[in-house]
Amino acid sequence: MPRKVFIIGMVLLVSVFFSGCFSGENDKELIQKVIEGYFAALNEPNQEKAQKYVLPESAADEWLTEFFAEKVPLAQQQNVRYEYTFTIQKITVDATGREAQVFLTYTFRAIGYEGLSAPEFEGTFHLTRQGKQWFLTAAPLAS
Repeated sequence: MPRKVFIIGMVLLVSVFFSGCFSGENDKELIQKVIEGYFAALNEPNQEKAQKYVLPESAADEWLTEFFAEKVPLAQQQNVRYEYTFTIQKITVDATGREAQVFLTYTFRAIGYEGLSAPEFEGTFHLTRQGKQWFLTAAPLAS
């Protein structure tokens, strides 16, 4: 009997271990899609689409609201648009599987404006998971 309990316990332990390993990779893929979608929405520019990637009433939401209220209209008045490019350096998901950080480098430039170069910046985005979806809670970007 003790041997049977031991074997069942080991099977359960291995199952939990492997399910955690595979879900972590899935989380990283989902997080990468959030980052890609967010930058695509900023480049369009499409506020409604960008809002789908941020947690309401978060720092990311505040930055996004300000960006579309102030930066985008100013760029449109000057007949330019912002273009962000990025490279994800590392994605980490905490042990609970509910919080994540994305370390990335990015550039932005104003298309149609000759006097601005495209400097490279480093940033750390923070995400939280609600259900099966990931949302940005902090996404500090230069603009």
